[in-house]
Amino acid sequence: MNFFERHRSLLTLHFTVLIWGFTGILGSLISIPALQLVWYRVLIAGATLAVYHWIAKKSVGVPASQMLKFMGIGVLVGLHWYLFFEAIKVSTVSVTLVSLSSMTLFTAILEPIYYRRKLSIGDVIVGLIIILGIYLIFKFEFQYWLGILLGLAAAACASIFSILNSKLVKTTEPSIITQYEMFGALIGLSIVMLFSGGFNADMALNVSDFVFVFILGSICTALAM
Repeated sequence: MNFFERHRSLLTLHFTVLIWGFTGILGSLISIPALQLVWYRVLIAGATLAVYHWIAKKSVGVPASQMLKFMGIGVLVGLHWYLFFEAIKVSTVSVTLVSLSSMTLFTAILEPIYYRRKLSIGDVIVGLIIILGIYLIFKFEFQYWLGILLGLAAAACASIFSILNSKLVKTTEPSIITQYEMFGALIGLSIVMLFSGGFNADMALNVSDFVFVFILGSICTALAM
């Protein structure tokens, strides 16, 4: 057994974390507004997964009740990503990622409530330390207050999403779940954009935006999830 085979899970985990971390950099590089950016992201991710399932000849059929549940969670995913990228647009990548780390505290509190078990004191302490760090940033970087608040809101959404998904992946393949979640996110975002006039000139992509958005949707979303 070679090194890769022995450490496949660990290497896959590190690779996935690297991909997720790269999304913040791409969000900063892409020039279009956050709402349009996320719309393209879920569209490309959904299309990539559809092609994958077609090539792999995998059936994506699920009961209607499950489909609606997946799509509903997808709306939450879309909201999380919008808040995340909007936080980057109004502040910086580093401030947003630090704020997003508060997900630890949200999860430490919400997960025991969802699964009806005792709080993990260690996780709560770590979460409070992270919040202290965010407070220090807020104190010295007050001009980024909106980005910090948006980052905290994104962290709360991410925590709820991860808790709900952790139960779903026990019964359904992750790629199928993600396929419907992207579809739900696309519908939710499209409705918002229709009523807010989001389908406008901001949808135009230059060459670099197209490349970065494609990487974001296919590699950093479909592949990672």
